[in-house]
Amino acid sequence: MLSLAASKLGMRTHIYCPDANSPAFEVTPHKTVAAYDDEVALAAFADAVDVITYEFENVPAATAEFLAARKPLRPGA
Repeated sequence: MLSLAASKLGMRTHIYCPDANSPAFEVTPHKTVAAYDDEVALAAFADAVDVITYEFENVPAATAEFLAARKPLRPGA
């Protein structure tokens, strides 16, 4: 839902999700399919974006902390 709202504001999103069949991928031009503990994929994802947010409450704290060390993260870790 966040990606849909962002697109209406002219923003491009990049969604990170471990589920290759995530319905969120249908509303974004950029996606990363990888586990939440895959630090190589997380670092590449962070390098590809300006800011990071999440709307899924079960993102592991370690993942949020890893990303927050690389880019602005809201809500914070």
